[in-house]
Amino acid sequence: MILPATLFLKQQTASLEGTNVIRKQTTLRTLKGIFSDSKAFEQADPNTVIYEVEIHDNNLKEGHLGGLFFGISHIYPGKIGQEYYMTRGHVHQKIDTGEYYWGIDGTGLLLLTTPTGETIIKEMIPESVHYIPGNMPID
Repeated sequence: MILPATLFLKQQTASLEGTNVIRKQTTLRTLKGIFSDSKAFEQADPNTVIYEVEIHDNNLKEGHLGGLFFGISHIYPGKIGQEYYMTRGHVHQKIDTGEYYWGIDGTGLLLLTTPTGETIIKEMIPESVHYIPGNMPID
């Protein structure tokens, strides 16, 4: 039996379409403490969408042996004070899990923090691919 395709990466819109796609919006109100200019943060509209994430829900939880996740983050243009919009970053529950980041459209920066506290900044441009090894928190 041949199973039909159920998930598609739409290149024109850099979006996921199909079954089991979860979309989440993150507004400014949930990013308190992320931006350094607290006065500019307080003056901005708290309902502003800063970024959206599309995730393919494959019914696995983080840390599942052999599990692989796929998602797309859309960070919108804008600034809070002198800082451009950004995601809140994350640390994997299973710290030795690596991942790839792929620049699809636009430009930006990928901030990484080493286990010793060093910050590494990588340029994100269309078609750039960045491997982030395990034990590397993403800011």
